[in-house]
Amino acid sequence: MVGKKTEHKTQGNYPATERILEVVETGLAQGTSSGYDAEARAFGELAMTPQSQALRSIFFASTEVKKDPGSDAPPAPLNSVGILGGGLMGGGIAYVTACKRGFRSELKISTRRA
Repeated sequence: MVGKKTEHKTQGNYPATERILEVVETGLAQGTSSGYDAEARAFGELAMTPQSQALRSIFFASTEVKKDPGSDAPPAPLNSVGILGGGLMGGGIAYVTACKRGFRSELKISTRRA
């Protein structure tokens, strides 16, 4: 049950989630020592995957962005807002900017699924 829920949420993009469940099962079935051994092996294997490299790159890039102080230039006046995606979130943003703030809002809706 947990495995199916995890697979549904991650859509198979994160191999670590399945391995975590396997390691926990090993520890519960064979004892903590076997669980720790399985964890060490799984960590070593997963650390070398392309997904791990990509996630580390995202982490380090987002950390660097947080250090950027931005620009000293004064902000330009805001008259309109463009929103990509007309789903629940995009529609809500368009509503708030148009009705509550009085800005012209333009939605770009794409029907192509990722």
